[in-house]
Amino acid sequence: MKLAIIRRNYSDFGGAEIFINRLVEQLNLDDVSIISNNWPTKDPNTNFIQAHQSGFSRKSKLIHFNQTVAKIIHSHKFDVIQSHERMCGIDIFRAGDGVHASWIDKFSNESGFAKKLFLKHDPYHNEVIRLEKLMAKDERIKFVANSLMTKNDLMNYLNVPQERIFTIKNGFNSSQISRPTTDEKLQAKKDLGINPELPFVLFIGSGYQRKGAFLLAKAAELLPNIQIGIIGKDKKIQQLKSDIQSKNLHSRVFIYGPQKNIANYFKAADIFCLPSLYDSFSNAVLEALAFGIPCILTSNVGMYDAVSNFFAGIGCERNPDSIAHAIESGIKNQNQLSDNALFLSQKYSSETPVKEWAKLYQLIMSTK
Repeated sequence: MKLAIIRRNYSDFGGAEIFINRLVEQLNLDDVSIISNNWPTKDPNTNFIQAHQSGFSRKSKLIHFNQTVAKIIHSHKFDVIQSHERMCGIDIFRAGDGVHASWIDKFSNESGFAKKLFLKHDPYHNEVIRLEKLMAKDERIKFVANSLMTKNDLMNYLNVPQERIFTIKNGFNSSQISRPTTDEKLQAKKDLGINPELPFVLFIGSGYQRKGAFLLAKAAELLPNIQIGIIGKDKKIQQLKSDIQSKNLHSRVFIYGPQKNIANYFKAADIFCLPSLYDSFSNAVLEALAFGIPCILTSNVGMYDAVSNFFAGIGCERNPDSIAHAIESGIKNQNQLSDNALFLSQKYSSETPVKEWAKLYQLIMSTK
């Protein structure tokens, strides 16, 4: 089988990139092509086909990339074309970033008048929403949702029928992870240079505004005996650092920026918090559960339903008071929540989604 996977740009910290690399490795296919503007690969069975993008605006770059990909697809004979970008002429669209129209709605609800107006008329956002609608009308395209939240958004915003939506949740190999002992947790905190006697709340995510890092920092003002660590890449990292410094929180709120090796941060963490505006499925939540860490999530995170149903964490709203209250509740019930987090993580074995993807590829090939 000749499989093509499309992802516009590569990031070391991107969830889609992690997913693609793991999937290709686990499927063990002998002919996979990654179509991207930039993509590092050392796998001898994986080909990199560069799709250039050019233009001065986000919209023009998006359009040019899609046009370049269309030419590449036309000149190759792929059996299955799987895209992680919004475009037509493909077999499978994995909605790993959710539905753009849903995100715009949620963002607008939190924005002032000027921002609402910008979002409504921004050419890039309108182009992405236009592409989503075109894809929904193309009956050849199968949609893959990684959470119930995304599946519902595909049906409610784009009217995609259920028979064209395949829910394949992210999997995770937790065999190399175990819940740290009390001594190991204390040592991890010491290694990070934080107070080993105080609870440590961990946040991981690129996009501080969308994922709630600023709100979490504000919640720290209400939690004088809590330490917070923020990991992730963001253009506003200096603004967040300045806010923390001005409020004299720098001794309890630590901005670590992007990190490739985060195992020690998980070992040190007592609570994981992701008060996100929109997150179809967070791999960081899955890893936190595997370390036995209770998770504080908003209902806009794809893992929220499972975490709530298994009492593996606490729900919160996107405001500092609610976040602070959820963190306090999480620490109070930490032992029980931790046991439940470990139990829940075992339901996300990496073997199940790989089999489901393989089955979907066979379905696509059988209909051609």
